[in-house]
Amino acid sequence: MPFDGIALFGTIYELKQYLTGNRISKIYQPDKNEIIFSIRHNHREYRLLLSADSLNCRIHLTDTPEENPSSPPMFCMLLRKYLVGGKIVSISQKSLDRIVEIIIYNMDGFMQPTEYKLIAEIMGRHSNIILLDLKKNIIIDSIKRISFEVNRYREILPGKTYINPPLEHKIDLVSVDDNYIMSTIKEASISQSQKTLSRWILDNFAGFSGITAQEAALRAKLNHKMPISSLNDCEIQKITKVLAKLREDLILHRFNPHVYLNHRTKEPMDFWIFPMDSYQKQQELSDFTINSAIDFFFSRKNEVLALNTTKKHVKSQVIKQIDKLKQNLGYLRERMRRTSDLEKYKLWGEILSANIYRMKPGQSHVKLPNFYNSNEEVLIPLNEKLSPAHNAQIYFKRYKKLQ
Repeated sequence: MPFDGIALFGTIYELKQYLTGNRISKIYQPDKNEIIFSIRHNHREYRLLLSADSLNCRIHLTDTPEENPSSPPMFCMLLRKYLVGGKIVSISQKSLDRIVEIIIYNMDGFMQPTEYKLIAEIMGRHSNIILLDLKKNIIIDSIKRISFEVNRYREILPGKTYINPPLEHKIDLVSVDDNYIMSTIKEASISQSQKTLSRWILDNFAGFSGITAQEAALRAKLNHKMPISSLNDCEIQKITKVLAKLREDLILHRFNPHVYLNHRTKEPMDFWIFPMDSYQKQQELSDFTINSAIDFFFSRKNEVLALNTTKKHVKSQVIKQIDKLKQNLGYLRERMRRTSDLEKYKLWGEILSANIYRMKPGQSHVKLPNFYNSNEEVLIPLNEKLSPAHNAQIYFKRYKKLQ
């Protein structure tokens, strides 16, 4: 599942408790798209991971060890210059969108107090980690530099003014009441829209991913594929109740994070900050904080990915070696055949040469004793048009050719 806005809401709630008011002591960049901040609080070190990887974009605390490069990348050194020693003033999420803003107070190079804004845009292939001068709203640098050639809407380059990603104008579930939710659904139900229920939820409410929009329909005991325009009053009440309950749980921070593993392979399938009816048949793990659940899920996912990559590599090497051995086997079989023919032609030539006096012209074959094995006779094909001596020479020539 993508790291959706609802999961991010719970993650930020925990991060505020652990990190706000504390100082950044170290910064690492173990991967080209990944940053780790070391932050001390109450004699404990917290490691905050921000990833702009297109497939695994996320933000959370981590206990998973990462190997750091011997020489830090340029963006890592820039972050160290501006942020090490800085105090985290606030951590916030824009609506239920997948955008995190971290305000950091520190001294600049002239020992003047300055505030920086670190933005994590957790948006799949468009993910990025961007450092701004808060007062000027100017980009200092980013983990991915984006020019107008790549994105015509906005540039993410040093010295440019930061522009927010395009707004989707979706409903922020935690900012509306139950009546607004119901009236919105009723309005959609009398429309001519043929959108499925889950698609309509995904398109109209911030924070949902495809699977969690389907989860909302499942909790209401409705088919997520049914058209939104086909909902009757009873079904409207059901889906309203589910969304209202989700809203209440978010506002009151009644989180219950779960990780789901494939019941057969034990590979990680999904996680969310609430239990999911969608995975009732799978193995569920629930003894987590939100951040530890996310850390467990992605570390397990990366372990499986690494193992599968290793398996694939080993398999390809085995197949390569098998193909090579097959080629060698074919070569050896040909050598064996040639060697067998070679010895045969030599033997026939020797036997014919030793027994020319016993042969008659015009014979198509002759059976002669094998002087290497007195109990055996050898049947030798002959060219009827050639003399016995010439036939012997033919076999000696074949023998020399195969050597």
